[in-house]
Amino acid sequence: VYEAARVLNAFREQLIEPDLTFNAATIVGGTSASWDDVQSQGTAFGKTNVIPRDTVVHGDLRYLTAEQGARARERMQAVVDQPLPGTRSHISFSEAYPPM
Repeated sequence: VYEAARVLNAFREQLIEPDLTFNAATIVGGTSASWDDVQSQGTAFGKTNVIPRDTVVHGDLRYLTAEQGARARERMQAVVDQPLPGTRSHISFSEAYPPM
């Protein structure tokens, strides 16, 4: 959960550019967490005395041009490639919408 918060905050700080927006629409975290793409919903299990192991974040990236989108994805990947000690992160992109 802390690593996901670090990544999202870095995106907020570093993806400042006209006509570029990102949105972390859903966040699911706990001892275990999963996401169902068909239902667009997640489930999590956790206990208050256990450090959460998994966090799944789904969101949206909007941009004006394909080049701007490519730059944003590169910067986002660079953030993800620098995880906190003892953590790991992964990001993937799918093209759901064309450039605005």
